[in-house]
Amino acid sequence: SFKASFGVTAVAPSVSNSLAQLYINNPWRNSSQRELGLEIQNIANHDLTYEKNQELNLGTELGLLKDKINLSVEWFNRRSYDLIGDIVTQGTGGFTTKKGNMAEMRIRGIEVGLETTNIKTADFTWKTSFVHSYNTNEITKLNTAPTIGDMVGYTGTGGFSREGYPLSSLFSVPFNGLDSEGLPTFLDQDGKPTRFNIDMKDRRVDFLKYSGTLIPTDRGSLGNTFTYKGISVGVVFTYAYGNVVRLKGIRDIYSGTYADATSIPNEVNDRWQFAGDENKTNIPVLFSGYQQYKYGYNSLMDRAYRSYDYSDVRVAKGDNIRLKEISIGYTF
Repeated sequence: SFKASFGVTAVAPSVSNSLAQLYINNPWRNSSQRELGLEIQNIANHDLTYEKNQELNLGTELGLLKDKINLSVEWFNRRSYDLIGDIVTQGTGGFTTKKGNMAEMRIRGIEVGLETTNIKTADFTWKTSFVHSYNTNEITKLNTAPTIGDMVGYTGTGGFSREGYPLSSLFSVPFNGLDSEGLPTFLDQDGKPTRFNIDMKDRRVDFLKYSGTLIPTDRGSLGNTFTYKGISVGVVFTYAYGNVVRLKGIRDIYSGTYADATSIPNEVNDRWQFAGDENKTNIPVLFSGYQQYKYGYNSLMDRAYRSYDYSDVRVAKGDNIRLKEISIGYTF
């Protein structure tokens, strides 16, 4: 059998600030007097409209050998536009951002499903099911001005995007190795080495390095079911790959002093310890009290080590396979 569909859908937005959103608040007063007030939580955007999708689906299903082999394939191509997000403003009305229709995206994908009956007798049956999906997406239009912190995930966004890149992309500060003191260095907006000049609030983001997407491009599962008379055993594996993850940062565990009970990751064993170690490791030094005094604790922790945590050396592949389920049953 073959199936095809094409449609345009409008998705109700999760925000509703086509008009200003006003809420009651209780202003603070340095006295026992109290009064109610109104607070603007979202400024008006009269141009706000619904998010929309245009989608084409093509699919087929095939059964062979009296349905001992069943195959299904489905392909889709979706264009999403008028997507809603934060738009940076000039601060009119007291807000530097407002919700608006700020993006367009193209999504393509294919999903393949295969079910087979490998063995079937009067008392015993073995069935296998396999599903694999592949999806890619690309931001084709984006009207916003993110900060470095947005792009690298420091502001809690996890990841951001740019035109020509996937949704939830992860960008990183370019790591430039350790210096002779074991401190991390980076390449700044001008391509020059620096230790302390990466400002997460800066909106000059062109120098950042694309590390990959946080969303797996490939997902799937493989399951086997064995049945003997009334007893059944099922095993299901799932997998995903094509994405990256940000490794746990070291900024929160590095300090100028340590106690005997302090617990630190095993990778710190490979840190810079002696002159010349910068040629064989990218794990920075456990900075000393002298370095803390020389450069200032805030410069070390809020600039150098924070930039290190969000650099390209703190990125790893997110590929994984899981034994998701083992089931045993009996049918009376």
